[in-house]
Amino acid sequence: MNIINELDAAIVMKAKKSWWEHHPKTAHSVTDFSFEEDGKYFGSCLRKQYYDWKEVEPLWETINPTRCYAREFGSYVQKFVEDLLALRGFLIQKEVKLPPIKIEGLTKPLHGRLDDILSRADTMDRTMVEIKSCHGRKFNSKQFGIMYHGPTRENVYQLGMYKKYFPETIQNHHLIYFSREDFNRRDFVDTENMWVPTEFDFKYWVMLEDYLANKVLPKRTYRANADKGRSAFPCSWCDYDSVCWEIHRELEGE
Repeated sequence: MNIINELDAAIVMKAKKSWWEHHPKTAHSVTDFSFEEDGKYFGSCLRKQYYDWKEVEPLWETINPTRCYAREFGSYVQKFVEDLLALRGFLIQKEVKLPPIKIEGLTKPLHGRLDDILSRADTMDRTMVEIKSCHGRKFNSKQFGIMYHGPTRENVYQLGMYKKYFPETIQNHHLIYFSREDFNRRDFVDTENMWVPTEFDFKYWVMLEDYLANKVLPKRTYRANADKGRSAFPCSWCDYDSVCWEIHRELEGE
């Protein structure tokens, strides 16, 4: 018996179960929001979102288990942080759902689930917290690391949507990062060391709904690096990479 093989099979099985629990889709997810800044695209690939809406199941036998482990470690980090904050006397609302939000120009509503809302018995203030984990280089790199360049734009916009659309008043908004390798950590606070947007352009979701209505598969939003091919970020962590790069490869003329 190979224990690692058993663990790998279990983690992929868990990912498959989670996929089915989140389908069929009924709303656009905050974590999939797509947008542009300075002519650069950010957010989930429109083709990935198209697959999600059309319930195209990933090819589970091709999934690299390390990808599934990384997602699970993010959940463990969140629970770890929550447990520590509870020791400090915080009252914690966990995995707080947004009610479905109707967005002008979209036929599908918006929904989401923020990580935590913190409060204490001795104050009326409440704090919205999104907890993120990342590998060490993404945290520490002087070229692109969070420590030097601040939080990712996707995470900032995600927190901004929760700030705007959460139906109750929250006084403070935080992004907390933990490095999975060297345990570095960083707290970003709205209006102090980052600025959270509250206005959003939903044009990419308008495009996506048009693709869905006309049953047209979108082109890949991200172009692979010439020297890395399909392993380029973000294809390297997308569960649909085999579907996209093999089954639908001919649609790209490749």
